Amino acid sequence: MKFRSKLFQFLLVSVLAVLTFFSPTISQAEIQPVQSKDVVIEGNHPIKHIEYLSVESDGSTKKIDKSTYDAAKVVKEANELHKQSPESITPKNSNILQTDKQAVVPNKKQENKTKQLTPAQQESVLALEYSTTFNEFTQSIDLSIKITDIIGQAPIVVLSNLSLYAGDIYDDAYYRQGYLEVDWQGSQIHPGQIAQKSFKVNSTKWWATNHNTTAGWVGSYPQTSSEQYDPTLANKKAVMYPIIYNGHSEQYMPIPKRANLPKADNPVDWDSYKRGAYIAQYIDTYGNPGWDWSEADIHHVIPRAYGGNNSFDNLFPLPRQIHQQIVNPWWSAY
Repeated sequence: MKFRSKLFQFLLVSVLAVLTFFSPTISQAEIQPVQSKDVVIEGNHPIKHIEYLSVESDGSTKKIDKSTYDAAKVVKEANELHKQSPESITPKNSNILQTDKQAVVPNKKQENKTKQLTPAQQESVLALEYSTTFNEFTQSIDLSIKITDIIGQAPIVVLSNLSLYAGDIYDDAYYRQGYLEVDWQGSQIHPGQIAQKSFKVNSTKWWATNHNTTAGWVGSYPQTSSEQYDPTLANKKAVMYPIIYNGHSEQYMPIPKRANLPKADNPVDWDSYKRGAYIAQYIDTYGNPGWDWSEADIHHVIPRAYGGNNSFDNLFPLPRQIHQQIVNPWWSAY
């Protein structure tokens, strides 16, 4: 009989309480008042015996022990506690936005996250890894939930969903595109256990994930963890927007705020005079890096073809090879 059916299909029959009273015959003359405060008197109280029964898949009834019943209670509480992720979210980290400009600046490259869930007893720890991979070879986003470690007693139930959201504007609403969900119980819960799911990418979007996880241990109330991660911009081939850092200016290449920029009817002009003016302003702002500028391209963060202008904040110097082999191909799949 599978552990899951034992837990979820159990039927707790009403408690059988046996009340037994012993009342020996005592004459009124034998009754003496209590003289000492040291005497503890226990009055009549019910003596209860509880029997736990579960229903099998074939409809038959089976007696179960209290540990199985306690485990079923934890699973029930975990299911009640565990809620699905919302249908839409908005980014929590808005301080990286440059609201008066056309772009946003990333703080740093994001990594896959590992979360630890602990019950009331700190000696028992469950470590879960939530992974989001942008796969340019399959043009998909791959989600995974993995148990990386268990210290002490393993939980008896782990419920988790990792939801994928997409939006057109960095700091606007994101809507759920799908989710990966797990319901692990009993022997399914062990280090290395993993669930995976892929989602096809068809257009350039800002992508964000949110997880909600509940784990339950016998003898403690289920523990819940929820977290929302910062968005990532990827084109229609599931290639993440390149994160490029200029060590001289100590600036990251900005990221366009919108994932749905329209084509410009009349792109602005760009010529050697404007290029020279930018180089002069760069040196005036950050100092002379001593570069051979003839080997550098001046990249428009928002390309002129998508309405980008020639303002200093929309320009970023790049080695020509990086510009032509990494950045321009990204925009070709925008």
